[in-house]
Amino acid sequence: MDSKNIFKRILYYMNPKHIEPKMVKLWAFWIVFWVVLFLVPTKMVTGSFWILVPLAGLFVYALVTKDVMQSLVLGTFSCYILWYKGACFGGFINDLYTVLGDPENIEMYMSFFLCGGLIIAMKRTGSTKAFTEFVTSKEKGKAAAVMVTAGVYAGATSVDDYVSALTAGAAFSPLIDALKKPRLAVRRAETTS
Repeated sequence: MDSKNIFKRILYYMNPKHIEPKMVKLWAFWIVFWVVLFLVPTKMVTGSFWILVPLAGLFVYALVTKDVMQSLVLGTFSCYILWYKGACFGGFINDLYTVLGDPENIEMYMSFFLCGGLIIAMKRTGSTKAFTEFVTSKEKGKAAAVMVTAGVYAGATSVDDYVSALTAGAAFSPLIDALKKPRLAVRRAETTS
């Protein structure tokens, strides 16, 4: 579907003809999974293996779909169904307000949004491409020297551990592509910076 209209896209993907059979099976799994969690008495949950069952569902969904964000939301909601039963929506919303209302969390989210915005701006303006061309032209294709230079750049632009992962990814990805190395090298560079 190539339409830019969000409503057309929603209607298109809500049509059962366009849903992948794998996703239908996964959603059936979640519905049955939630019913089982709903039927488990709350007294059995405290201090037992039942508290780990939503995590198992989360991992199964993440491994099958490779969609981490959706699996985290569904797994978290599974915990609320297991604990709060019928009041799971209210408990989820109350805890969401508590977490999102914490000033430290707001500061962290804002730093992520600002850094993400800066990285997007750098990519759209071509500055990351220009940096890649500058480094590769000065080092004449020596992979080790290019990686050291990129590491110095990533280290100089990182503010804390979360932001470091964002900046290292933005700095290393174009360089890794220019050197024709596998993207696994980016992950290694992000963990070491």
